[in-house]
Amino acid sequence: MAWVGIDLHIHSVLSPCGDWSMSPKNIIERVKKMNIGVIAITDHHMVENYPAISFWGERMGVLVIPGMEIQTSEEVHIVSLFEDYDTALKFQKDIFNYLPDAKNREEIFGVQVVVNEKDEVERIEERLLNTSISLNITDTVKKIKEYGGIIILAHVDRPSFSIISNLGFIPKDLFFDFIELSDKTNHNKFISEHPELKDKKFLISSDAHYLEDIKEPKTFIYLEEFSKKAVFKSLKEKNIKIQGMEV
Repeated sequence: MAWVGIDLHIHSVLSPCGDWSMSPKNIIERVKKMNIGVIAITDHHMVENYPAISFWGERMGVLVIPGMEIQTSEEVHIVSLFEDYDTALKFQKDIFNYLPDAKNREEIFGVQVVVNEKDEVERIEERLLNTSISLNITDTVKKIKEYGGIIILAHVDRPSFSIISNLGFIPKDLFFDFIELSDKTNHNKFISEHPELKDKKFLISSDAHYLEDIKEPKTFIYLEEFSKKAVFKSLKEKNIKIQGMEV
């Protein structure tokens, strides 16, 4: 039983904005170097690089959680985490029903690559991922809940693609599990500026698109055992703290 460093918002080469260095083995090697024990892979609207990254996580002692970053119709980013890959993949297929039928423009958005554990390209996803789905925030949250997912309001401190920047507030009746802050934000200062959120549960993640974005953890999870089951138990019980401040 111990507190373990986490980073629950990491992109791979599958995200159009993800750097080519964000390959499965590279990600896990960087995570180990930064003393992080649990990560979530949260590419835009897809989860298919999870198996390759989980392959290396199992070999290097890092727990990898399947996840996804979703852009709602209001251009708000929400991170969703799932207990297993099969559920995450079913969720992806469902979400694809709400993606516009548009082709990715690699020269603008970048290439979207599904890879295997050898960092070999399995296929290139041609559908545009770097866009909004047709579901609004409320319906997106409902959809995640249908699949038993953990709901994180992404980088709410940023001036774009966050619920606060785009709506100006967080609706009181919106269900979510955590509020995510960027790793450069002072959480005490943020809460002092948003006292209405002082009783909410916060975490800090990297939203890494480059290897150097992954740094020493600022958020920790209490695990009864080192397993994905224990991770989700603690997430559901909100057994998480930010370094220097329990939230």
